[in-house]
Amino acid sequence: MNYCTLCGATVALRIPEGDDRERFVCTACDVVHYVNPRVIVGCVPVYEGRILLCKRAIEPRLGYWTLPAGFMENGETTVQGAARETWEEARARVTELELYRVFDVPHINQVYMFYRCNVVDGEFGVGPESTDSGFYRQEDIPWGEIAFPVVQETLQEFFADSASGHFPVRVSANLRRFQSRFLMDEYRRGIMFERQTLKAILPAEILAEAGLLDALDVATGFHTWRRMRQDQNLSQQDATRVMLLMVERLIRV
Repeated sequence: MNYCTLCGATVALRIPEGDDRERFVCTACDVVHYVNPRVIVGCVPVYEGRILLCKRAIEPRLGYWTLPAGFMENGETTVQGAARETWEEARARVTELELYRVFDVPHINQVYMFYRCNVVDGEFGVGPESTDSGFYRQEDIPWGEIAFPVVQETLQEFFADSASGHFPVRVSANLRRFQSRFLMDEYRRGIMFERQTLKAILPAEILAEAGLLDALDVATGFHTWRRMRQDQNLSQQDATRVMLLMVERLIRV
């Protein structure tokens, strides 16, 4: 963040009086700007024992299968957001949404919430962010083509719970960190500028080769970079510099 959204003056990182951590504080009007975690909401849509999956039409993880999910919007509940994402990505209306899975991912400031639900009349389609969609039984799911680890874990737990008929709400934390200087070297070599002007922060094949980060981190990196450019009006070069600083702070050699 560079400028105050209230008065337009520059902001500085400092610890406000009565606080215990750095915040963006306006140098003119002293307004404190809080940066809070983002919430991703989605569904585990079920019809006659099968789960509705979508094939992604956008990066990151273009062409891979996922549960319908996305960033929660202002002015909606988590249930409303999960239902909206299911309609937008799979053109399916859902009912009886019950909280099923929560993932805390503190090192990227995100929370994932998945709701188990029923698809109305088994009707679905293909939304603008998908190239395909369909219902799958456990044995038919393309397990080698699942977009994100949190989706794969949720699917595996759902089918295990289906066998027992008991669906507990699970909450777990992903505490992974960047663990190698290799990643920093790849950033400095310009990996971010592959795939036609930064469609992804790191190409999936680089991650697979390095064995460092999961697809969740790729998605986060891309959305963080894009939000910095859109919300803070940063140039491509400045947004890249900020991303580099963020990675440097996370690396543990």
